[in-house]
Amino acid sequence: PRRSGMLPRLVALLVGAAVCFAGSASAVAVETVTAETLPKFLAAHKGQPVFLDLYAPWCGHCKRLAPEFERLPALASTVAFAKMDATVQANAAAADRLGKWSGYPTLWLLPSGQANGPIEYTGDYSTAESIAGWLSGGAARFREQASGKAVLRRPAQLQQCPRPL
Repeated sequence: PRRSGMLPRLVALLVGAAVCFAGSASAVAVETVTAETLPKFLAAHKGQPVFLDLYAPWCGHCKRLAPEFERLPALASTVAFAKMDATVQANAAAADRLGKWSGYPTLWLLPSGQANGPIEYTGDYSTAESIAGWLSGGAARFREQASGKAVLRRPAQLQQCPRPL
């Protein structure tokens, strides 16, 4: 009789733990933003770096990046993550107001959540760890890049789908 009472309690405990962990995972998820919601997202994360993925749903490079981008919040908890479908005209226009971009995916760091002076990620897109390593590189490097003292070029092995004109 005593053993049969333990099993339901154990199941309830495990289910409760799963619900708690599922709830905490969603708190650090990548948020999908639009031209309308991007300013609110940036305002909500003022003072915090924001990493933005400009993607196209049909782009093969974006599709390969997507699962790695979704893993980033767990690896770089001090950064807010968002993605925006830049094939939607209003979203592309919002991206144009932030900075110059030419293809999909484009990954931008907005230091301190500011809507000006994005720093384009030019490293390896193949793993979340590569991107997280770049993100944890330090605020001094980000400031140097934003000031134009450091010029980064996209490595030859990285591919982008061209942005339609």
